[in-house]
Amino acid sequence: MAVIVLDRWFMVRHVARHTGIPVARLQDWRGIGLAGLFAAAASGLAWAVDAWAGLDGSLPRLALGAAVTAAAYAPWLLLGVRGRR
Repeated sequence: MAVIVLDRWFMVRHVARHTGIPVARLQDWRGIGLAGLFAAAASGLAWAVDAWAGLDGSLPRLALGAAVTAAAYAPWLLLGVRGRR
């Protein structure tokens, strides 16, 4: 993940240098940061629920993790946080 963010930063900086447009206007850095934080929080919640449930087998654990992650993302998507700037 860090490599992807660094790559994006250097590419946007390169484009900004050649176009004269500030880096902050070329990329929604706040939105990217919020998405990363929310993904980490949803993953942490899924991990905690999985540890609490104590399920055996990969498929039940995968299904539980997917359901918890989807449930954590639902309010964020319904509130339209992704589309705001």
